[in-house]
Amino acid sequence: MTNYISYIEHTDSEYHPYHWIIHLGTWHTARFDQKEQLDFFASLLGFSYSLVERKNWRGTRTIYEEYAMSKSIVEPFGYGGFWKLEDLPEGVKPIKALSNGSIVTCYFRTLDDRIELYRPNPNAREVYKPLSVEHHIAHQKIYGIY
Repeated sequence: MTNYISYIEHTDSEYHPYHWIIHLGTWHTARFDQKEQLDFFASLLGFSYSLVERKNWRGTRTIYEEYAMSKSIVEPFGYGGFWKLEDLPEGVKPIKALSNGSIVTCYFRTLDDRIELYRPNPNAREVYKPLSVEHHIAHQKIYGIY
């Protein structure tokens, strides 16, 4: 399955609650209120994106756009996550991201054809250490949600 990015000029609380969303099928991999947040994320992970389609949203005057990504984001451990740092491959880099609703230290590595994202299992006390609520909110405001 391939990721794609959608943009909507005016958010729709039911169908498109953020301006920028990275999709994987019906799942949202990442969500951003500002293009600068998306661009920071793209630069950090090492992908680019390009416009594929521009149209009006559901018969309104609101602009909706879809973008192709140069690399897909995959999660090799799926929703089970990793249990210890030794489970991770060499060359991963830390990133603060969501796992089970909390922002924790996750890891990623960028390969030629994909980006691998590793989230810790929420039951793995050694590696699952959520930010405080205050820091979680501050992080989301600056970087978006991913």
